[in-house]
Amino acid sequence: MIKIIKLTCAMMVLKTDYIKTNLNIMQYNIMQMNLYLKKRWI
Repeated sequence: MIKIIKLTCAMMVLKTDYIKTNLNIMQYNIMQMNLYLKKRWI
């Protein structure tokens, strides 16, 4: 029983880490796009 609980906790942590990295990548991509657009307008 305890092993299963530990496993689910580990899975939850991994999932949140995964979501965090995805958000960071998205933010980075948006920043790159903004920079690119700014350069084009100038």
